Amino acid sequence: MFLQPLIKSQDTLLAKEIYLSSFPKDEIRNYDLVEQMAGKENFEFFVVYLSEKESQPIGIISLWRFEEFLFIEHFAIEKSLRNKGYGSKIITKVVQDNSLPIIIEVEPPTTQKALKRIEFYKKLDFSLLNFYYLQPAYSKTQNPIELRLMTNDKEWFKTHNIEKAVREIHKKVYKVL
Repeated sequence: MFLQPLIKSQDTLLAKEIYLSSFPKDEIRNYDLVEQMAGKENFEFFVVYLSEKESQPIGIISLWRFEEFLFIEHFAIEKSLRNKGYGSKIITKVVQDNSLPIIIEVEPPTTQKALKRIEFYKKLDFSLLNFYYLQPAYSKTQNPIELRLMTNDKEWFKTHNIEKAVREIHKKVYKVL
């Protein structure tokens, strides 16, 4: 798997299409803002390829680097390429390339789609945290969403304060205090 920064990619239109078609309206920010933010303030947005030599992108992933953890904000595989194992390979690469604990947001386990997504991450050694979490609205025209948090390092949260991590995510990612 090869993760190329959006700012260096020739495939910004396809990355935009994957981003906008993969998430509900309330779970994404304006894409022009994503492009402006990419590569700044510890925010990285990558176009994902099978290898450095491949020309066809297979997905996108956006990451926020904090001092004590990494937050995956968005992750999606192009629709026609889903369920082929690429998602597992990408998350495995991100885990292997980073020594910090990783936090992700997922929908509550109330639908088959949400349960499938949670199981996907569990197979990659992520754990669902028992913590009420509300994703702030990205803009005034969007709504906050009740989500859940998962991590690949549950032990880290036994010695670190999850509330502190959530405050950092809300402040840096969603620009709320």
